[in-house]
Amino acid sequence: MNHGRTYESGMDLEMDSVMDLGMDLEMDSVMDSGTESMAVVWSATQTGKIATPLRIECVQARGFSGITMLGSAGRVCEDGKERARTALERLGWTAPARKILISVSPAEVKIDSSHLDLALCVGLAAVVDQTAWSITCEDWMFAAEVGLNGELRPVSGVVAWATAAMTLGLKGIVVAKENLMELCCLRNVTDAQEKGFLFHGFHTVSEVLAWLVSGTGIASDSPEQIDLRLDEPNFDDMDLSPLMELVATVAAAGMHSLLMKGSPGTGKSMFARRLGSLLPSMNSDDHLKALCIHSTISSQVSAAIISGVPPYRAPHHFASLAAMVGTATAPGEMSLASGGVLFLDELPEFRRDVLEGLREPIETGEVAVSRAGASNIWNAKVLLVAAANNCPCGWAASKRRRCHCPPSRLLAYRNRLSGAFQDRIDMHINMEEPNNQIGSVLSQKLGDRHKTLKMKATVTQARSRAAKREAEIGVTLNRDIPSLHILSTFGLEESESLKMIQRVIPDHASARSLIRCLRVARTIADVENRDSVTAGDIEQAWNWQAWSAAKHRGEFLPL
Repeated sequence: MNHGRTYESGMDLEMDSVMDLGMDLEMDSVMDSGTESMAVVWSATQTGKIATPLRIECVQARGFSGITMLGSAGRVCEDGKERARTALERLGWTAPARKILISVSPAEVKIDSSHLDLALCVGLAAVVDQTAWSITCEDWMFAAEVGLNGELRPVSGVVAWATAAMTLGLKGIVVAKENLMELCCLRNVTDAQEKGFLFHGFHTVSEVLAWLVSGTGIASDSPEQIDLRLDEPNFDDMDLSPLMELVATVAAAGMHSLLMKGSPGTGKSMFARRLGSLLPSMNSDDHLKALCIHSTISSQVSAAIISGVPPYRAPHHFASLAAMVGTATAPGEMSLASGGVLFLDELPEFRRDVLEGLREPIETGEVAVSRAGASNIWNAKVLLVAAANNCPCGWAASKRRRCHCPPSRLLAYRNRLSGAFQDRIDMHINMEEPNNQIGSVLSQKLGDRHKTLKMKATVTQARSRAAKREAEIGVTLNRDIPSLHILSTFGLEESESLKMIQRVIPDHASARSLIRCLRVARTIADVENRDSVTAGDIEQAWNWQAWSAAKHRGEFLPL
């Protein structure tokens, strides 16, 4: 093969022969590599609340036999290839006497989780099995941990990965059967139904491979077959005064933050635990966010969150700042309670940095966490409910027992809550002691068993009224009304509203407490089914502000 060339010496001929031989070998190599089969499957990873789709390519290559992973896989992910190999070998699969390369891209994304196991199983089986499968594995996302016996185990993060798969245009996602519950309800909160996006759950690897080969054998994944019966505490077994009933409905209707102060046994914790029963089910947006957040930290989301019940979180006062507001990769209690109730019992016992760290989330409804090399913004639109005693021993201003706290200790206890923090709470309630505690407890048996339903109906009606009125300014809750628009929601002439406000609210009120007072007043009118806000509404709302509540308790507050 001289390609029409002439040679002047034997050396030229020898060199040309070597070049021709190298060219032939290179062409043979290209031809051989072109005949190698390659399998492509999809999985995903998550950093904070951001899900990144992962393209996993499996191919046979020349070299010593073995499985090599390419990318930024951590130890847990690297071990996944051995879990996948062992599970497949138990099904009769034999690894070829050639090198198998597994490339995970984007290669720069760090992965250190076991949820890639199922994708690796499917990729390894596909690259060795030359028969045609009924299902194209490249059209699906796979996410599950695989046991050595081939059992599929649930993993955290599948909700975010499913939404990423929908955005990518895949046909569906395959997960462990235990993860299926939280995915099925995505049909109601996303456009999965319109896109025809499917959710399949299996118990073992063999079931997944049988489905890929035959296209059949899918167990029912209908959410209607999931039992989500809930038994949450409510106000039916609690003796509420008319004032506290108004407090409950106003706080729930406007999602207004609430601080209750009083002696032990006045019902602070009991009230807070039952307040969530008045909240309507989460809307589609809040429900999807709650599913994503809870799926991030748990391999199995609770039945309450799956069914759209607003969450209830009650962290202990030993909780750290990171546990409360979260980190760049994991949500905190503020985010886990988003859309529902966050109850902080014994509020002054929380660390000062924790309480001060809540100031911005209370104001903005978001937690912005920044760390070296990572940052994230978590949702934190919570109904903050807090409880505190009046003094360290709890009996200051009590009618039943005498307080023995020295003045210095009493002052230090009150100073644990900064003025800036208290100013961001919408409603400050002084809890009254029952005159006849035994009679109050026993009378619960004779209470109105439909009280909660009536209160919840009032909350729903008030929210509907507020959402219709404030649709033009883009808010649905009264607590979110911008300060520039608050007077326009009063149903009165602006000049008349200003005169009414000036008569009721003292001049020393801060701008923040003034706006919060007016928002609460608007909610009071909505709860009482009135279009216009009255002076009585503003006066009641001002009595629930920090300065007024402290004055009624007999505490000294400098102006």
